[in-house]
Amino acid sequence: MNLLLPSTITILFFFSLCEPTTSDKLIVLNRIGNGKTLKIYCQAPVDFHGWHVIPDGQNATVNIFQLPRQLLPSMCNGQWESSFPYPFLVYSHYRDHKRCRDECVWETNSIGLYVWDKEKKLWVLVHPWLDL
Repeated sequence: MNLLLPSTITILFFFSLCEPTTSDKLIVLNRIGNGKTLKIYCQAPVDFHGWHVIPDGQNATVNIFQLPRQLLPSMCNGQWESSFPYPFLVYSHYRDHKRCRDECVWETNSIGLYVWDKEKKLWVLVHPWLDL
């Protein structure tokens, strides 16, 4: 029985040093029109989400997990079909974690990428399109 006590103390000490991961829930709405498909690619050092294909008029939900002290931030990039000339940043842990702690709703439309501001209750333009 005495052999278990040091092991138990070591395990409890290890878990006391561990910090819980944070989680941001992202909901991405594709409201661009013209039947364009949106693809988003999300990655985090804790887990890998890969590509989400979102047809026009549909949405996708992604839960992003981030360790408090990890060096590489979680992020999601978006791209319109193969005809869109460049990817754009949908989510960055550094930029968006404060507003996305519970849930973050993003909408793409013909003007750009918007995020819903829960406090002000309005859509905020984050990334305007140069050419669509």
